[in-house]
Amino acid sequence: QDNEGSTANDCVCKPAYYSNSGVCAACEANKYCEGTGENPQSCPSDSTSPPGSDELWDCRCDGGYEREEDRDAGTLNCRLCDSDEFCDGGVAGTCNANSYTPELAQFAHQCVCNDGFKTIDTDDDGRVVCQECAAGTYCSLGVEYQCSDVGDHLSTETPQSDEIEDCKCAPGYYTDSELDGDGNYAPVCVACEGSNYCPGFGTASDAQSVCPSDSLAEAPADELSDCECVEMFYKSISEDPLFTCAPCDSGYYCPPQSRAPVACPGENIHSDSPRREIADCQCDDGYHNNNADTSETTSCTLCPVDHYCSE
Repeated sequence: QDNEGSTANDCVCKPAYYSNSGVCAACEANKYCEGTGENPQSCPSDSTSPPGSDELWDCRCDGGYEREEDRDAGTLNCRLCDSDEFCDGGVAGTCNANSYTPELAQFAHQCVCNDGFKTIDTDDDGRVVCQECAAGTYCSLGVEYQCSDVGDHLSTETPQSDEIEDCKCAPGYYTDSELDGDGNYAPVCVACEGSNYCPGFGTASDAQSVCPSDSLAEAPADELSDCECVEMFYKSISEDPLFTCAPCDSGYYCPPQSRAPVACPGENIHSDSPRREIADCQCDDGYHNNNADTSETTSCTLCPVDHYCSE
């Protein structure tokens, strides 16, 4: 002190120094010394300061933390950056939509696309631009993978899938096995046919649904409407797409995939139920087929005198 009349006891250490056993020592790193004679003050959690700091505001937040200060209140806090932010020098930046950063990220290039999204570009600030993964693919860490590379007839039930196990047998197929000989995920898909249809994306135990009685489906069948009534039956729809296969009545014939029975043409023509085609229609007893040169019965004439006519 230069004040007249002051004594040694009136001396205090200057800012950036503190009294250590009566000797002024430079303030250590990660502390600050305001020069009031008090002991060094520690910086807030998750912040540091260089040696010789003389005020709270010299403390700098660590990477991955945002600086929050109120100089009027004399408070300083370092907030952990959110999962979609990066923080350098106490300043927070935000990743683009559908991307995130690992904890304590400091830089824009540390942004990564969310699972289920792929990297399609990088903006001028170095942040990734992300796009939803399409059906039939899965995306992890911004990289897109094709289900078709895993196995044949595989797809995903929805877009935005994020793991290989989301690749399942597509509609019209069921899973015969899921793992290869080495235990790796590699489903084998088999086409659904016969008395079954497969909506797809089910496990081996629940992938197949049974067609109604007297109906069959051609591979690859993926919905109830693919089931068609066999010959001599017709599809009787109760409430679309629900149906039953009804037998063809006498006097009618029913080709495969019939939606309704077809009446035998003309009078005095009948069919014994069930019948599959027009050639199965026959003249009644006592009548003969006018189209003797063809297999189809389209008209019948009364049997002449001195003749008898039967099927």
